[in-house]
Amino acid sequence: MVACILGMLAAGVPAVISVLQLVILRGKITEIQRYSAGAAQALNVLEIVGNMLPTFTATSVGLSPEERKKIINATDRKFARLEQAVADLRISVSAFITEQQDASLTEAIEHISHSWEEIRGQSTEATPDAEKTYHFLSILAEVRTAAEILESIRSHADRAAKSAILSSFDRIEYANLLLICVLFGSGLIGFVAVMGAKRKSNERFEAALSNMSSGICMFDRDLKLVVSNTVYADMYGIPVDKLQPGTRLEEILEQRISGRIYAGNSPEEYLKEQLEWVKRREPGYKTQHLNDGRTITISHQPMPDGGWVATHTDVTEMRRIEDEIVHMAHHDALTGLPNRVQLRERIDALLPLAFRGKKFAVLCLDLDRFKPVNDAYGHPVGDELLKVAAERLRNCVSKNDTIARLGGDEFAVVHVSDNQPDDATVLASRICEVMSEPFELVDNQIILGASVGIAVAPADGGDPAMLLKNADMALYRAKGDGRGIYRFFEPEMDARMQARRQIEIDLRKALRLEEFEVYYQPLLNLESGQISGFEALLRWNHPERGMVSPADFIPIAEEIDLIIPIGEWVLRTACNVAAGWPASTKMAVNLSPVQFRSDNLVQAVFSALAGSHLAANRLELEITEGVLLQDNEANLETLYKLRDLGVRIAMDDFGTGYSSLSYLRSFPFDKIKIDGSFVSTLTEQTNDNAIIDAVASMSRSLGMSSTAEGVETEEQLRLIKAAGYTEMQGYLFSPPR
Repeated sequence: MVACILGMLAAGVPAVISVLQLVILRGKITEIQRYSAGAAQALNVLEIVGNMLPTFTATSVGLSPEERKKIINATDRKFARLEQAVADLRISVSAFITEQQDASLTEAIEHISHSWEEIRGQSTEATPDAEKTYHFLSILAEVRTAAEILESIRSHADRAAKSAILSSFDRIEYANLLLICVLFGSGLIGFVAVMGAKRKSNERFEAALSNMSSGICMFDRDLKLVVSNTVYADMYGIPVDKLQPGTRLEEILEQRISGRIYAGNSPEEYLKEQLEWVKRREPGYKTQHLNDGRTITISHQPMPDGGWVATHTDVTEMRRIEDEIVHMAHHDALTGLPNRVQLRERIDALLPLAFRGKKFAVLCLDLDRFKPVNDAYGHPVGDELLKVAAERLRNCVSKNDTIARLGGDEFAVVHVSDNQPDDATVLASRICEVMSEPFELVDNQIILGASVGIAVAPADGGDPAMLLKNADMALYRAKGDGRGIYRFFEPEMDARMQARRQIEIDLRKALRLEEFEVYYQPLLNLESGQISGFEALLRWNHPERGMVSPADFIPIAEEIDLIIPIGEWVLRTACNVAAGWPASTKMAVNLSPVQFRSDNLVQAVFSALAGSHLAANRLELEITEGVLLQDNEANLETLYKLRDLGVRIAMDDFGTGYSSLSYLRSFPFDKIKIDGSFVSTLTEQTNDNAIIDAVASMSRSLGMSSTAEGVETEEQLRLIKAAGYTEMQGYLFSPPR
């Protein structure tokens, strides 16, 4: 009896302990599954973020409203998927994610969402390129942060899964030893029962291994395979029957090589390197770039018995996303050229050499007349122009030079040469030449040109910001000197630029402080000798500078769009004054091309007329040819709306721009005003006589009145009367008062 009890105990105790080990093993398998799911979820989130990058890119270039709406809707849907994927990830990794990882991931996703909301709410017409670029680069930076956090979570999950697997193998071995005791202690029936439980646990264990996101393999001290999963087999294209327990590592490596899946310069080097690595029996981590284009990370962990376990993870897609993030953070999405970030890095790298005598030049350039063309033909054509311009620039420079797009139609070139500034002069001349050649687009021949500003390092600046600033000042000078030319930076340019900035600052408060005044210059009817009207001319009475020339402040007001509120003030003031004059006296007011970009222009004219009770036919609005050159169709529509109010429309400064007869055919102008530059050189012997006569004759043929500006001498008056002009205006009769 006692012997029987002892026998039962001898068999029962090991059996109970064995079953207990299998229960613990089942828990470990659940851990493996949870960790594997966490790793898979992390990769899923990373893939979603990566797939969103193209839509972020698309919003950084010019789009039609329909295209923009389509991309915004697609990105909104992706954000919904992203939020759900992040929620699923948190559930999967709640057991092992750190508070810091969770907080950092939350912050990165929130920043991405915030920057996207800023981008989706922006108008492509009104938002400056610098602001769009800022939000776009913010997204790229946060995507990169999120990718790093997700990679750390995935790595943590894989390490946890590996640890659970090692522990599981220990449990299996321990259970096997106990089963031997069961076999001897209780006979075949007890053994079969416990083996059934073990078989179920093994099946769960195999399922867990097969569902891991990484390939896993375990080898013993003799370099023989103990176990591997199907992910490992699929990763290297090895049939499962070639990965049976007991297969030698060298045979497995030869299987990879025969399938032409290996890393390194040659199969021999790859085989030697792999065998030497495992024989060192040291923990390690490395990245292998396989010759089929994939990237695999391998984590190698030795075991106490002399064997080891390794996880193999295919990170090809993740590396592609990371590379794309890095590329997009350093390149322009439209042209593929380096952007301002990479340009500054290049200048930073060259400056130490410049201080040792290896000079280089920074050339800033923009395309002349690009904005009018972009407005007239639309953003798609403008984008194509920028791409062609970028390609022309590539053909101008050497392999050591760097071209960057700074935004809009602005580009920069870092030109490396010991022979500065001579070589920069040659390059700038070449750029001006090739950019002046016609662009053949949309069945149209478009003429642009380029202006270039040059700063030479280190004389013109010892850091990237200073060099770019000085090159930009030289560019501004080139544009002011006539466009299509280049200029080198000169120290006095900085003083002029500071003065210009001060004018801009003072302009912004001049209207509020009532510093502007309106002067009036009469127009004389040459047939009757009577005053037929006045032209309203803007003047700025600066409290410190005195009277500032319109030539000094109006171009600046146009650049910063202040001419819109200033122009509306002039319009209201002139109409109020004219309302007190005789009914036969007209009032002429100049309109800037910039005012036509305002949706409020027609309403502003209507309000000025209504507020002053001035008859519409007494108001004459003067425009220049630039109005019709820029966004011709929309501006023509605005002109017709103004004409429908009953006001008169005059073509001012005729002859100074393109002087295209198509402009006169496209709209029924009431008057042509020939520019004073033609009148000022009038004598019996000049060719300008023919121009003066031709304009007067043309205006009569078209049923338009004609005015000669800038008449200062009796001889000029005689000649314009003889040509048949309707009116004259100039200091001979009266200056503006």
